[in-house]
Amino acid sequence: MFLGPKATGLFTLDRVPPEKGAVLIATGTGLAPYLSMLRTMLVSETKRRFVVLHGARFSWDLGYRGELETLARLRPNFTYIPSITRTDEDPHFVGQTGRVQALVEQGVIEKESGISLDPALVDVFLCGNPDMVKAVYALLEAKGFVVDQPKKPGSVHVEEYW
Repeated sequence: MFLGPKATGLFTLDRVPPEKGAVLIATGTGLAPYLSMLRTMLVSETKRRFVVLHGARFSWDLGYRGELETLARLRPNFTYIPSITRTDEDPHFVGQTGRVQALVEQGVIEKESGISLDPALVDVFLCGNPDMVKAVYALLEAKGFVVDQPKKPGSVHVEEYW
């Protein structure tokens, strides 16, 4: 493996102005890039609001759920919203149910966190199933969000690894 002298990429909080919140939306293992961001930022960032909306088929597929629930209890500036889609096979789950894009459309982020999905107030990160990314981006675009690009800063950050 070769590692260059400098890490590069746009899928970081570095491009989010400090006065804006960060909404991190993921399905399945798409949660992984957010963990280092949260572990680093929640230590020093006490004012910036963070929200994680994470969807999976079953509750046991919600990776790092225990850690995220603990962070949500300890940090008043952090909200964790888990959701599952296979409720018939996981009847004891307590939390949101349904696809992530439907929850965004229903205003669940606003209801549970108090954060408005307004591009002037928050940047949104999307990682996971390409259909989810496409559907959520369409909802955000209708609200005035634009994709972040190297020479044109935006309020939606997308990691395409699928």
